[in-house]
Amino acid sequence: MNKKHIIDYEIECLSEISLSASNQSIGTLDSLDFIPGRTIWGLVANRAYQSGMTEQEAFRLFHQGAIGFRDAVLLQDGARAYPIPRSWHVPKNRPIKEIFGGIPASDEQFKPYGEGWLTAERVPVAIERNYAMRTSIDRSGKARDGLLYGIPTIQAGTRFTGAIIGTQADVEQAWYFLKNQELTLGRSKNSEMGLVRFTQRTGASPSLGSNLAGSSRQIDFYCVSRCVLRSDETGAPTYLPAPAAFGLDDDWAFDETGSFIRVVKIVHFNGARRRPESERFAIERGSVIRFKTERGTLDTQRIQGVLDWGVGDFTEQGYGEVLCNPAWLAEGPFQLGTATSVAKPVKEPQDGLFQWVRARVKQAKARDEAFERAQQEAQTLGRFRITPAQWGTLRHMARGARVRQHSPGAFQRALEAHLGSGRRKLDQEWTSSVKTKILAIAAEEDGPAKVEQLAAACARVSAQELGDVQ
Repeated sequence: MNKKHIIDYEIECLSEISLSASNQSIGTLDSLDFIPGRTIWGLVANRAYQSGMTEQEAFRLFHQGAIGFRDAVLLQDGARAYPIPRSWHVPKNRPIKEIFGGIPASDEQFKPYGEGWLTAERVPVAIERNYAMRTSIDRSGKARDGLLYGIPTIQAGTRFTGAIIGTQADVEQAWYFLKNQELTLGRSKNSEMGLVRFTQRTGASPSLGSNLAGSSRQIDFYCVSRCVLRSDETGAPTYLPAPAAFGLDDDWAFDETGSFIRVVKIVHFNGARRRPESERFAIERGSVIRFKTERGTLDTQRIQGVLDWGVGDFTEQGYGEVLCNPAWLAEGPFQLGTATSVAKPVKEPQDGLFQWVRARVKQAKARDEAFERAQQEAQTLGRFRITPAQWGTLRHMARGARVRQHSPGAFQRALEAHLGSGRRKLDQEWTSSVKTKILAIAAEEDGPAKVEQLAAACARVSAQELGDVQ
């Protein structure tokens, strides 16, 4: 087998991304918390075909397993995350203080710890999600009534790490289509979602490796990604792994009692062919597969060669990443660290469009705050029984000052002259406390707009109050 070469890369989410966990089009949807290797595989293959690569070369690279794209998993503080092993168990009827690497021999009941992601130091990684609302658009470009739907998303700033594996020439050829590129992934990528940046990672980082030293009567394999295995006799998908699939000889046997396996059915949608593909039956990530023997030995070189390139089928699409005897599968009880967030602040763009949008958002927020304040003030000022007509006059003055962009000082002087003129018995209606309140609001930033909103709210409250009296 050719010598393995790996390029590790980082994916930074420049905007929110959504990766559908299923192909269903109705009901509650969910987003994956990792980027499948198949997604990167399809992205690179599409760019390769468009670049003019020959069909023979493209077929060799992407359909004959010359290179493999591993799943891109969460990246925290320079270290990749791993799925929680299915073998981890905790007591069922008491608070969780310790986690066991299996089911202890005890009269107490135990349950699986659950799902999630951890760094190599057993520190939980907390992914931050959002939920975006959308409405369907018909062919005329108008919103369709009653077709509001939501999209679960992963927050911008989240980082993932993936890898391309193969011979050096093939890996570098595939990396050319991703290197320092800003591309789109997932759902709604034609609008504002799915923008990511690919950069190469350098230097060593904490990782959870295999332990193949020596020989024993027992060996455990930890599925870091999903694994699609087939029966040697029938060729059909199987959940009972054969020793040969992991580089073991026939003296080894699958141990049902010591294995912890979960299974999943997967139906991928092929965007190029625009139709679903055949169903795949896979062993779920986090599963632990154990083999035992009475007289067999470990051919460590053969096993490492199998693990380097992946176990089972579809390794080019991220399936089959497995570790052998990692430290996590030890029997002794242990505790987890403190959960950390994977989202990092995203640097704001400095272009003119972004600055304009940010200014509009700031204005909208200010209007909303002014409206809420006006509603609260109106409940207090409404008890003074000032007629709606007087509030209407005040609103007309404020609107004129706002539209004509009068200076703050000019608007305040006009307002003070009006409230204190004595015309139409204004002095009897506008008490000193009300005048002080209105003039103070007029002196604030965007005073005319705030006074206009206040007058409109007070007119409504006053109409209700006077209507109740009459």
